[in-house]
Amino acid sequence: MAASRLTDGQKQELVDRYRQGETAQALAQAYGCSPNTVSRVLKAALDPAEMAALKKQPRSRSTAAADPRITVVASD
Repeated sequence: MAASRLTDGQKQELVDRYRQGETAQALAQAYGCSPNTVSRVLKAALDPAEMAALKKQPRSRSTAAADPRITVVASD
């Protein structure tokens, strides 16, 4: 069975989330792909200078903490 491809929208979200500080490993897990796939998407989408600068920034390992679309709701 062939692996599903990331849509253009998913690729853009992945790049945006990486810019916000998520790790390639966390993104791979979130999108159901390999870290190598994440790396290829980032290399294709980002200028080499921006990629180098982003690699130097601290990264968040938590996908939920860096994703503003996730809301935690407490139940009684």
